[in-house]
Amino acid sequence: FKSLEGKTLVEVGSGRGGGISFLSRVFKPKKSIGIDFSHNQVEFCKKRHLVSKLEFIQGDAESFSSLSDIGPDSVDCLINVESSHCYGDIDNFFR
Repeated sequence: FKSLEGKTLVEVGSGRGGGISFLSRVFKPKKSIGIDFSHNQVEFCKKRHLVSKLEFIQGDAESFSSLSDIGPDSVDCLINVESSHCYGDIDNFFR
């Protein structure tokens, strides 16, 4: 991550939010979005990680069409650290 300043960072499978929160604080992207399948995890993150320009939304990594508020050309850096091995259809994630 040379520089994320002025860029949009997305973590798919953000879980409890520690990873995206850390990256947001250290690398200072223009916007950071943590996406997780679990509504409970998203609500936890919204209360726990009060970092400027960081938001958490619920979404399905295998069906990004459900994430209409994130345009296809609006993400500069997408990470997935610990969850892709759990996806039922990994090919859908990579598309």
